[in-house]
Amino acid sequence: MRSSAKRNYVFLLIFTFLLTHASASIYITPFEYLTKQYPKIYEGIKAHSLASKFWKTIKSIFNNDQKVGDTIKGLSYVKENLQILGYFNNTVINIDDTVTSDFQTVLKEYQKNFNLKVTGQLDDKTYKKLSSSRCFVPDIINGTNTMQETTTSFKPWWSAEKKELTYAFNPENNVTNEVKSLVKSVFENWSITTLKFKEAKSFNDSDINIVFVTIDGKGGFVGGADSNYSSHIGTIYLDSDEQWMLPSDKFNEDGDEDLESVVMHQVGHVLGLEHSSVKEAIMYPIVLQEKKIELVNDDDLQKISEIYNVKVNNGSSSSSQSNNGGDVACCGWRGHIIYGLVSGFIFVVLGII
Repeated sequence: MRSSAKRNYVFLLIFTFLLTHASASIYITPFEYLTKQYPKIYEGIKAHSLASKFWKTIKSIFNNDQKVGDTIKGLSYVKENLQILGYFNNTVINIDDTVTSDFQTVLKEYQKNFNLKVTGQLDDKTYKKLSSSRCFVPDIINGTNTMQETTTSFKPWWSAEKKELTYAFNPENNVTNEVKSLVKSVFENWSITTLKFKEAKSFNDSDINIVFVTIDGKGGFVGGADSNYSSHIGTIYLDSDEQWMLPSDKFNEDGDEDLESVVMHQVGHVLGLEHSSVKEAIMYPIVLQEKKIELVNDDDLQKISEIYNVKVNNGSSSSSQSNNGGDVACCGWRGHIIYGLVSGFIFVVLGII
């Protein structure tokens, strides 16, 4: 094989491996990684004669900016979800696959709420958030972005003299004793509000109704909650189509949802807390793999303190809020591998040695 052909062949192997592993192992594109971490190496790759021929083509795959008027297959699904979650604020929109200025504006608001890079572009990180399992309670209610609010105007839906709220399960759901025990434990965690909770004997006479219903199939919206001020009833909805995992179970496949964490979140809604942009908070709307059943995060505790006028300890929350975005990770052993590969490319392919 001729020397120049060997160099080009080695370049293709290394550069393809770099793109594949950087994009799969790091939650930023290879181009972002190179430009931010190794700017000189980035310029060296661009300067190579072979790279210059298809650099723009490959880069466009990762950085394909969407412009107003562009059509993106499946965008209607994203628009519909954002509308359900309150981002269009009751504005009449076309649920289609066309990029509009209104869509880009609300997408920026969504990206801000979830600590993403605010671009108005439907990139991989944004789509991953949008397609994650989550609560169906809107993030924006009556024009108010609850995820950015630091105060709350919640007024109890139960009568003022009540200090104990009862809850009950829909008898048609045939809830097991293990689930009942789990829910009881969740309510005990919320006793930090100074309220007491007790399972009622009658579903119709309870203050809080807990119902398993079909919402949208497995994944997507896993549950939600609302309250009725006229009937003085709060309701927690849980998707009966989910593969719910109990404390005694193991997470054995993608899409399994931790029931305890979801119930903990929904009880928070019934008691007056809205969604939080803090990833570690109980009231973060997206269901994460990590179990979240303890009220230790400052964001949750601050809202509880404001609503119920109680002093609460923040436990270990001072260290739990680091890296709220949580989606940009790099370096470690993968970073060293990439550095070695790119450095090897500079020396071998460009003929520095």
